Amino acid sequence: MNQYYAKLTWHLIYVWLIVDSITGLFINKGIHLPISQVYKLSLIGLILPQIVNKKSHVIIIAILLVYFGFFIITHGVNNYILSESIAPLLKPVLTLFVYLFFKVYIQHHDDIEFEIKSKCLVYISIIILGANVLLGSLGYGFATYESVEGSTKGFFAAGNELGGILICVLPLFIYYIKQKSAWYTYIICITCVLIGSILIGTKTVILSAILSVLFVNFVYGTRQIKIIIILSASVSIIAIIFLLQKILNDTESVLLERWSYAYRAGGFERLILSGRDLFWEKTQLLFYNSDLLTQLFGMGSDITVERDQYDSLIRNGYIGRLLLYSLFGYFLFTSFVRRHLNTVMPIVIFVNITILIISSIAGHIMYSGMASLFIALINSYSLIKIPQTGQNAHTYSI
Repeated sequence: MNQYYAKLTWHLIYVWLIVDSITGLFINKGIHLPISQVYKLSLIGLILPQIVNKKSHVIIIAILLVYFGFFIITHGVNNYILSESIAPLLKPVLTLFVYLFFKVYIQHHDDIEFEIKSKCLVYISIIILGANVLLGSLGYGFATYESVEGSTKGFFAAGNELGGILICVLPLFIYYIKQKSAWYTYIICITCVLIGSILIGTKTVILSAILSVLFVNFVYGTRQIKIIIILSASVSIIAIIFLLQKILNDTESVLLERWSYAYRAGGFERLILSGRDLFWEKTQLLFYNSDLLTQLFGMGSDITVERDQYDSLIRNGYIGRLLLYSLFGYFLFTSFVRRHLNTVMPIVIFVNITILIISSIAGHIMYSGMASLFIALINSYSLIKIPQTGQNAHTYSI
């Protein structure tokens, strides 16, 4: 591995969210520049020569090229705009390429060195995310929902992709601050995480924050904390079920009005899916009535039902869906098989399962250009042996 290019790649990776923020800043000013797209394509070009050192990697790339070839032929025949069709495909490909880069880097460097770089990336990302939320709360950037006062996604134009980022980053962040921080610092950080998720306001982000806090504290906490979490979660779930119906039927909050309307229109299913079930009902007829070639390689374009489970089928067909779920199935399988490799592995398994569950009811998780780096990062922990990690972690007693 060329050390200069590896170092350059890491420097580019560190500014991942900064680039997306700058892109959003220009978009917020009405200037549409493809800064993020050029940055990510440049990163792919930089990574590609570094990962072709193994026969298995070359085979994977060859399979992707064959698929892309048939995909282009299909969409050329059907007169689709190829740029719109290929763009969503490149997002999971970016996840794969970054993961393979991490894999090659780990093979040529010490595991602890990789973990230090990973930890730096987590902290940098949290700082950038927090700065965006803070600026958004001060009136800068984009509102998550234009009709909801106070909701913000900072300068991230693709705010619906924040959920995928936080699913991967928050558990690692909470884990690391639990290791090294004093209890009061830890409480302050957790409070900021939860407040920030509420300010962003999407169900995926709020759910990611709550699950991350509960999971990390349950797995790495004392027995006393585990009992408290189980009891609190049980009582909270029962209380939420009873109170949510009343709140949804009688509320003055604009955000809750959105949820209330969905609940009254179709119950908890419509509330959870936010009407995405209707998108699928309308779009599936187009897919199933198309020709065989289109069903095999997808309809492409920017067609979406905002659920990755179905978007993978509509956009990329049966073969594209098979390739996509082969990647994420590999991530889950590898994390389970290597669950004793280091103390971060419970988090890796948790994140992979959460991604599969949330992507079945929401979109922009597997197909997320912003989250692709962090999906690759969390799964790179399945490749490093750091048994000493977490031995000095704090277990806070009450």
